[in-house]
Amino acid sequence: MNYPIALVCIRLANAGIRITKKHPRKKFRINKNAISFGKLFLDLTAASSPITYTDDGFSILVVEPWVKQQVQIVRQYLTSFVNHLQGKVNQIILVDLVAGSGLYSLGANREIFPGVPLMAMGLGLPISKFVFCENDPEQYKALKIRVNRYFKDKNAVLLESKWDDLAAR
Repeated sequence: MNYPIALVCIRLANAGIRITKKHPRKKFRINKNAISFGKLFLDLTAASSPITYTDDGFSILVVEPWVKQQVQIVRQYLTSFVNHLQGKVNQIILVDLVAGSGLYSLGANREIFPGVPLMAMGLGLPISKFVFCENDPEQYKALKIRVNRYFKDKNAVLLESKWDDLAAR
């Protein structure tokens, strides 16, 4: 049975993905390059991006190294989840409720890497529509320009709004 739509919703912000090392039955194993929990294994080594992102003069959030790992975890989860859904649904829609500007920098103008919106669009997964929500006007403008520059062919909707205001619409 095919379902009409699968909705993948992401709300990360910069709070990070919470990973607790305590669990009643199983234990997390965490090291620099991977996280494992029972049969679940997430490889945190960087995947090469087909696009090289550079400082374009627009907003780039300076972040700590754990944010890059967070994006890598989302990349691996999203790839696995979408591949699992393929053929079971007619459409897959990705919604990022706190999209940001699309780019991050480790330290001041050092390594620039894509945030979840640009990473997800660059994976080439069978996602029919991307919906990105960003409240900050400067980051919204930067994301809009970057999505139009790198992914004109993708079906993307950008909303300048708080994620919790969307429920009222």
